[in-house]
Amino acid sequence: MATVVIIPGSFASPSLYEPLARSFARDGIQSEIVDLPSVGRKEGKNPATMSDDVDEIVSIVEILLDQDKEVILLAHSYGGVPATQSLETLSRKARQSQGKNSGVTDIIYLAAVALPVGGSVMSLLTAPDYLIIEDDYMTLTPECAPFLHSELPPEEAFKLAKELPQHSTASYKDQLTYPGYQDAQVHYIICEQDELIIPEYQSGMVELLKGMTNGKVGVHKIQSGHTPNLTQPDTLTKIIRQIVEDK
Repeated sequence: MATVVIIPGSFASPSLYEPLARSFARDGIQSEIVDLPSVGRKEGKNPATMSDDVDEIVSIVEILLDQDKEVILLAHSYGGVPATQSLETLSRKARQSQGKNSGVTDIIYLAAVALPVGGSVMSLLTAPDYLIIEDDYMTLTPECAPFLHSELPPEEAFKLAKELPQHSTASYKDQLTYPGYQDAQVHYIICEQDELIIPEYQSGMVELLKGMTNGKVGVHKIQSGHTPNLTQPDTLTKIIRQIVEDK
């Protein structure tokens, strides 16, 4: 069984993905959660770039691949961008060119951002009122709660929203420079009740990916808001297990 490496969204600490990791474990799926450098302020360090996030993904996945483990990337929201970029180094094609046998063969986008080469998250962004963008860091105010955690009770959603770390502005400005989705089997899980990246936008991402991969995109759907990792981890696990078993 492949190890699933979870690449979080922006403003998202690894703890938000622990319910999903526990669900994976109950189902016999090993997983690792990447702690993205762009999430939160790091004392004594400059705001991290998307490239810093890529480096962190690569450092974790290369250890697994060098142990001859099969790895699937699961990229959520913003995480789709550094995950795509990381395939320049991590794909089977890239690693075979270096004389290595193993490499990432599959990427799963979960309500994730998929960009053309030259695109950036900032270039897509129409900033809502609850997103404060400053030179170094961005802040989500608690008013994001009904959009980010639309399935949770309002009190719980608001509490989680108040605890969100800041996120590096630079990571949103960095452009994708490599079409990693062309080097892997692509899957996209559409969150059909998403109030943050609405389903129509997700479908647009799917169409972009199909255009970049000769239509080779597996499309899956979950009746959830933007964060099924919190609200429906077991349902999400079933979808991902099916993807893994159908490889």
